Amino acid sequence: MLHTRSRSLRAAFAVAAAAALALTGCSSGGETPAETTAAAGDGEWPVVFQNADDTTTEIPAKPESILSTSVSVTGTHQAALAQTLFDQLERWAGALKPLRAN
Repeated sequence: MLHTRSRSLRAAFAVAAAAALALTGCSSGGETPAETTAAAGDGEWPVVFQNADDTTTEIPAKPESILSTSVSVTGTHQAALAQTLFDQLERWAGALKPLRAN
């Protein structure tokens, strides 16, 4: 009985997670103001933008490098690292010999 209940709870959680993911995909991120889009496409410096707390930030020149303190913001780094790890795993797994049945 306990095993069936645990399986039912996992199934309900999976359905709820799938529904939440589907609803998140359907939501809109809001509208981007036309002037922000135009300024971002120019590539002209300095860049000035308004923050959510109504302060203004100016970036005087094009950055040479960017430091991120959040993994979620730099998800592309994880994708690059994943390929490197996969390559290493593939080399390691290729060195193993399959087990033979006696």
